[in-house]
Amino acid sequence: MVILALLGVVLALGAVAVFVRVSLTRWFRYWLVRLIYENRAQTDALRDAIEDPTEGD
Repeated sequence: MVILALLGVVLALGAVAVFVRVSLTRWFRYWLVRLIYENRAQTDALRDAIEDPTEGD
């Protein structure tokens, strides 16, 4: 009976570890895509400002 209880605890801890890993992976993927998008928009705005500096006036 004790062995089954320990097996249950080990399986529960393993499931928690997998859940945390998947959640962090999903969050980091979202963060990276957002960062790339913002950097691309900032680079485009900078490039446009360099190409035509009088356009903003």
